[in-house]
Amino acid sequence: MQTNENLRLIRDILLRTFIVGFGLMLLSAGVYYGWQTQWDNLIQPLVGYDSETAWNEMVMWFFGWVKCVLFYGLLTPALGLQWTIWMRERALKKSSS
Repeated sequence: MQTNENLRLIRDILLRTFIVGFGLMLLSAGVYYGWQTQWDNLIQPLVGYDSETAWNEMVMWFFGWVKCVLFYGLLTPALGLQWTIWMRERALKKSSS
């Protein structure tokens, strides 16, 4: 039973980290796209991008990378752990009856 509790703890940590990370990603995307012209005027001279297209491509690449990390680095292992816990509990119920 200690193994199931450890797996649940790891799963809960991964799921909560995913939820917080996804919320922060949505918030940062909303802030960027809500005030896109102001951000473009402030940041483009600092990073040296002259065209708005290049800057938008870099921002989209960043959000795509964050989304991949959140989904494949956190959500996928959490779902795998959920499946493992479910299968272990199912096997315990079958063996006890």
